[in-house]
Amino acid sequence: MSRTALRSSILAGCPALVVKSPIPSKLRVVQRAREVAAVFVKHGFSDLADHFQLPHWIRGGSDESAPSTAVDTGGGSSAERTAGRAHASAERLARAIEELRPTFVKLGQFLVSREDLLPEGWAEPLARLQDDVQPVPWEEIHELLVERLGERHEALFRHIDPDPLAAGSIAQVHRATLVDGTRVVLKILRPGVRGVIQADLEVLSLLASFVEQNANLGFSPSEVLEQFAQDRMEELDLLHEGRATDRLRRLFRDHDEIVFPEVHWQVTTPRILVLEELLGTPFTQVDVASLPLESRRTLVRRGSLAVVEQCLQHGFFHADPHAGNLILLEGDRIGFVDCGIVGYLSQEQRDLLAEMIHAVFDGRVRQVQQVACRLVDADPGLEDDRALQRSLHGLMVDFDQATLESLRVTSLLQRLFRILRQHEARIPADLLKLVKTLSTLESLAARLDPEFSVVEEITRQTRATLLSRFSGEALRRRAAALLGAYGGLLEELPHDVRALLDRLRRSELELKLSHGGLDRLTAALVFASRLLATAVLVSSLLVAGSIVLLASRDQSWLHTAALVALGCALLFGGIVVVRHFRYDQ
Repeated sequence: MSRTALRSSILAGCPALVVKSPIPSKLRVVQRAREVAAVFVKHGFSDLADHFQLPHWIRGGSDESAPSTAVDTGGGSSAERTAGRAHASAERLARAIEELRPTFVKLGQFLVSREDLLPEGWAEPLARLQDDVQPVPWEEIHELLVERLGERHEALFRHIDPDPLAAGSIAQVHRATLVDGTRVVLKILRPGVRGVIQADLEVLSLLASFVEQNANLGFSPSEVLEQFAQDRMEELDLLHEGRATDRLRRLFRDHDEIVFPEVHWQVTTPRILVLEELLGTPFTQVDVASLPLESRRTLVRRGSLAVVEQCLQHGFFHADPHAGNLILLEGDRIGFVDCGIVGYLSQEQRDLLAEMIHAVFDGRVRQVQQVACRLVDADPGLEDDRALQRSLHGLMVDFDQATLESLRVTSLLQRLFRILRQHEARIPADLLKLVKTLSTLESLAARLDPEFSVVEEITRQTRATLLSRFSGEALRRRAAALLGAYGGLLEELPHDVRALLDRLRRSELELKLSHGGLDRLTAALVFASRLLATAVLVSSLLVAGSIVLLASRDQSWLHTAALVALGCALLFGGIVVVRHFRYDQ
C-alpha cells in the first residue's frame, strides 16, 4: 500500500481526527519527522538514514552529531557477540521510543506482539516499554466533561474523584458516582491526543514508504503500519470499546465467575466511556504467594477457560488480557477491563485452527501443511511445497520431543507463522492477536500455577470445536445458509424447466455452439485449396508446353508459345514454393 493510500485509509477511518492548528499540516509532519530522525540518530541509529535513503529535509543537521553505534560485547563466541550486539541495539531502540512517546511506545508494544517481524533478541527490551505518563490536571478534565456533556454534567454525576485511578498515553480513568448511587469509572480521552496520534501516524507512513522502497525486510512495513493504525483508531473511539465490552458481557452472561463491566450508555460519548466499577484488585497488585493454592488453581482454570472460549468458541476475544486488565474479584472471580483491542476469528478460521492443532498433536505433517496454508493468505502452490514440508517436519519433531511442562502452544504458533512468512505467506492480523492473547494467558498461568497446562485446555476446546461442526445445531445452520444462498434458485427452477419444455415442444429452442481456435484451421484449408489449384495449373502448363514444344519444330510461332507456357509454369511454380515456406514460418 502506498503512503498516500495508507494516509487516506487512516483519515477515512476516523474523520474526526482533523485538528485545527496554525501550522500547516505538511509542515507539522516534516517537523515531527525531523524530530524523530534526530532522536534515532541521538541513540546511535545514524546509519539507518543512509541505508533507507532518507532525504536531507528529514535528516536535517542531525548526521553531524551522531554518536558511534559500536558496542563492546566483550569476549565469547561469535554467536554470543552477535546476540550481545542485537540486545544492545534493541535497548537503544527502546530508549529512543520512550523519548518519542506516545504513539511510538504503542508501536513498540505492537511489535512485541509481532515477534515474527523482529530480529532475534529484540522482543525482550521492547516488552518492557511502559505506557505510563503524567496525568492530565483535573481542571482540564473537568473542562472537557463540561464541553462534552453540557449542562447535564452535574445532573448525571453525584461525585467525580479528581485524582485519577490510572493515566495512560491515550486516556485517563477517574472514579465517579452516578446520581442514583451507582459506582462507575470514567475513561476520558486525553485532550489533544487525537491530533498527536494522527501526526505521528502520518510521519510513520512517510518513513515506512522510504523503508519499503529502499530495503527488503521480508515484509511490507506499510501493511504492518496499516494494522497498527487501525488498532489506534479503535482505541481513540471509546464507543468501539463500549460496544466490545457490551458484546463480551453478553457472551459471558451465564458465567458468574467471569465478569465484564456494564456500559452506561446514557452518559457515554466517543470521548467519554462510563463503565460499572469492578470492586477488586488488579492482578498486577496481587501477592500471588499469599493466595491459597486452591484459589490459584481456581483462578488459572477460570481465566484459561474464559480466554480460550472467547478465542475458539465465540471468535470474538479480548486481545490484550495482561495482568493490568484483569481484576481479582471476591469469590475467586475474574473481571476483564479495557476491551478496546479485540480480535475476530470467523467460524472457518476457528475450524481450521482446531484441525491444524490436532494434526500437530497427531504428527500429520501433510495435513498441517495443507490446513495451515488455507488458514493464512498463502499461494495455493504452497500446499505441495517440499521445502515447507521439511520445515514443518522439523517444527513438529521439536514439538513432539518437548515435555508437557515446557510445552507452549504460542511457541508452536509463533514458529509456524514465522516459517509460513519465510515462504511469503501473509498472516492475518487477528491470528497474530490470538497468539499474543494466548501468550499472555500462558505467562499468567505459569505465575499462578506452574503445574497447570494451558495446552490441555486448548486441546479440549479444539476437540469441542471439531465435534461441534457435526452437531445438530451446526448442521441446521449450514443447511439454513445453503437454503438462503440457493433458495431463490430453487424457487425459479420449476418455472425455468417448464419454459424450456414449452420451447422444445414448439421447436423454438436454438442451440448456439462456438468453438474457439477454428480460425487458423479455416485459413489453412483455404490456403491449401488455393495452393492445390495453383499446382494443378502449373502442372497443366508444363504438360501443354512440353507437348507443343515437341510438335512445333517447323512452326516458329508455336515454338514461341510453348516457351511462354513453360516460362509461366516455372514462374507460378516458384510462387507456390515461396508461399508454402512463408506459411510454414
